[in-house]
Amino acid sequence: PPTPDSFLAFNIPMFEMKLWHAFSAEHARSATLLSRMCGELEASPPTPTAQELVPGHKAYALSSLFSTVAFLEALVNEVIGGAGDDELPLVKGLAPSNRSAISDLQDFLDRASLLDRVQLVLVLAGKEHFDRGRSPFQNAQLVVKLRNALVHYKPSWRGGGVPASPQGEEERLVATLSGKFPLSPFFAETGNPFFPDHCLSHGCTSWTWNSILGFADEFCSRLAIEPPYSGDRAILTP
Repeated sequence: PPTPDSFLAFNIPMFEMKLWHAFSAEHARSATLLSRMCGELEASPPTPTAQELVPGHKAYALSSLFSTVAFLEALVNEVIGGAGDDELPLVKGLAPSNRSAISDLQDFLDRASLLDRVQLVLVLAGKEHFDRGRSPFQNAQLVVKLRNALVHYKPSWRGGGVPASPQGEEERLVATLSGKFPLSPFFAETGNPFFPDHCLSHGCTSWTWNSILGFADEFCSRLAIEPPYSGDRAILTP
């Protein structure tokens, strides 16, 4: 059966039923649920066996972060995919010429990076694109870079804490993230590297979700569309 974030259509002469599902809402629910589960483990009283919670804690943090970025990607792809379909209400507020421009360039848009795709959709829709030098774009860019650093993780020798003079891409990312959110309490008394041990925390998942949600809200606002996840907003708490 259709869910609140699905759209049902019937072709009566052919007795055909179609279902369009906005999976961005699924990723949103996953990201926030996993973030809360991460926070619940951090709230557990410290005990001599608290380190037994670390694998589950990291799993929740990683999965929440991945779902957060997947949420944004699904949202953008829903807008692109919906632009060429007259039966979908998602982008009906856009002028037909703008919708056609987005639909006609779907193959090109699919090859662009996630944040470039966002910018291109806004331009093709005749809307103002994001300023890359300011938030919410900058924070969204940091979240995507963190996700990429974890998905494409490259093992290397890492020093403890935040590098004083960041040189490589990972070091610059670490330095930029430092101070943006509370760190993992499971590594508070250790000299482990900031990335990935200290930064994978409930504070991180909360910050990443709120950063991406703010970016997604602004994206939808500029397009003048109703976000597919709007019905779940009350439960989307990290």
